Amino acid sequence: MCSGAAREPLPRHRMAKRLGGLATRTVGRADSLDAVPLDPLDRLGEPRPGDFAEVTGQWKDAAFEAEEINVISFEHQEQWPDSERSEDKIAGEVMDRDDVSLKIRTSADGERLTVVRVSEDVPIYIEGKEKGSLGDILYHLDVEKMSKSKKNVVAPDELVDAYGADAVRAYLMFGWRWELGGPWDSQGIEGIIRWLNRVWSLVLEVPRETASSANKAERELQRAMHEAIKAVTHDLDTFSFNTAIARLMEYTNALSKAKSAYWNSDLWKEMVDTLLLLLAPITPHLAEELWARQGNAYSVHEQSWPKWDEAMLVQKTREIPIQVNGKVRGRVTIPTDADETLIREKALSEPNVQRYVEGREIVKVIIPRKKLVSIVIK
Repeated sequence: MCSGAAREPLPRHRMAKRLGGLATRTVGRADSLDAVPLDPLDRLGEPRPGDFAEVTGQWKDAAFEAEEINVISFEHQEQWPDSERSEDKIAGEVMDRDDVSLKIRTSADGERLTVVRVSEDVPIYIEGKEKGSLGDILYHLDVEKMSKSKKNVVAPDELVDAYGADAVRAYLMFGWRWELGGPWDSQGIEGIIRWLNRVWSLVLEVPRETASSANKAERELQRAMHEAIKAVTHDLDTFSFNTAIARLMEYTNALSKAKSAYWNSDLWKEMVDTLLLLLAPITPHLAEELWARQGNAYSVHEQSWPKWDEAMLVQKTREIPIQVNGKVRGRVTIPTDADETLIREKALSEPNVQRYVEGREIVKVIIPRKKLVSIVIK
């Protein structure tokens, strides 16, 4: 499913070949995501250029009257000649079309559109067609609903063959708010591929170096886990799939930073297992494969959904920026219940801030809502 020459590929026999509907979320929960159909034709298609039309004819009033039209498909842009607008010829990309006319872009910057009137008896030559018609000429599409007639349907089969069903599922869930949809972007899936590759490496690859751990860092890592469980649970329950995946990406980043210090520890095992449980409704095949490789009992989809502890979500300290004359010059970590006196003292004692205020008059120190320290000097 995941690409990358330096990485062990995911076993193909475990990867689904077809999308079908969204899998049931069976991880200890009774509800199902099957209620939301995954139909590519309900999505918006990628922008698509129009065909290139070479029209011979003559001008009449403000429009060009066509006498003959030769069409070069949008699929063969390398064969397109230069756009042209002259007394007896119009050539360029077809930007729009109706039953009696074409609008052709006749300048490279797209500023000039020429209206070409087409009567029923005008011969239209299109490669592969014995007799072309005006309706056979494809016009430029920016973003429109997928339609076979408009030839902007994105069939998922090729992407599934290349990356696996999980990657395509995750991209469809991450790209937009589910109920609104959005324009398909074949390049956009690359970001999902990179993330899934990172998850694969995170779980299976031994870190090159090890580092010492600290109690404070351990608590922060546990808090990141409980925050992820709470956020992803809420997002899945409200069909906010895009933000659920964003939360999982943040959690993946937190694990990546802690990997060298906690690899092979009980805490690391708990954190990774939680990640896989949260991934199961989104990338069921990847989660199942990694769950098995972790040595866990079959199946990830038959485990209880993880629970969060509100006590672990309490943040004992927080970091706030310090500005000097409007520019951030430092940051300090303070207790969450610190008063303004303590915040001011910490800010003024920050080494880099002292460099900027030394020998200067401090006009005032502003601490709006205890989220920022703004020092004004002269």
